[in-house]
Amino acid sequence: MAWHIFLNPRAPEIHPDWNDAARTTVGILRMAAGRRPRDTALEHLIGELTVGNRIFAKLWATQHVHEKTHGPKKFHNSIIGEISLSYETFHIPASDDHHMLVIYTSAPNSPERDLLDRLAAATTARRETPVDASTTS
Repeated sequence: MAWHIFLNPRAPEIHPDWNDAARTTVGILRMAAGRRPRDTALEHLIGELTVGNRIFAKLWATQHVHEKTHGPKKFHNSIIGEISLSYETFHIPASDDHHMLVIYTSAPNSPERDLLDRLAAATTARRETPVDASTTS
């Protein structure tokens, strides 16, 4: 997710609240770095983000720490437009790497639920459309 937020040029389009997402992502990485100080893959990612994105480097220097728990999150999707979902984070017990499960939900009978249903229908229709063999060879 961190790579996507800072190195994907489309990230600000996908995340309407990109500034908040960027700050939060840096805080989560800072928390992970404190928990796993010898994690070479994490060190490599932080180095890549620092070199690849000046905003990441500036935010990293603030030493902001954040633990993702719960709250709202906005996304922009090319099919349904903007959607705001609620998320809840669950820490996986007995996980030496501090893994977590993040679940995004919408309220029943809400506009967001309708948008998710539209997205699911569009995705299903896309999967069920047969591929023309003449265009794949």
